[in-house]
Amino acid sequence: MTQRLTEPTAEVALLTSRLVCIAMILGQVVFLGLAVFLVVSERSTPNAHFGRLLTLVGGAMLIVTGTLGFIIRSKMWQKRPVPPSKFILANILFFALLESPAFVGITAILIGGTMWPGVLIPVIAILVQAMAFPNPSPMEG
Repeated sequence: MTQRLTEPTAEVALLTSRLVCIAMILGQVVFLGLAVFLVVSERSTPNAHFGRLLTLVGGAMLIVTGTLGFIIRSKMWQKRPVPPSKFILANILFFALLESPAFVGITAILIGGTMWPGVLIPVIAILVQAMAFPNPSPMEG
């Protein structure tokens, strides 16, 4: 016996997207807070060279994956109204593509033992995600 998956309603898609967005942002904020605490309290063992390298990698990732996230989401939302399942998928991809450079930037803070300039990467990624908080307009047409 096979089960057919049904298309979620717009309300369920919006709630799901918002919950995923909040969970992803909170994970980054908590990890960033931990990194700040460890660096400020001097409980990390710094490796300045590798920290700078990770900062550069995170910055490049932010530019590339951030751009990709916007392109993929806009392509998936081109035909309006967007089906709820496509709305959820586009949001998850968008936020995941911005989450990865944020974690690389936070790791650069931990490994480099300094906040600057690595903190810019997760802060920018988190702000972009917060500004792109899911709203129902793409599903409305």
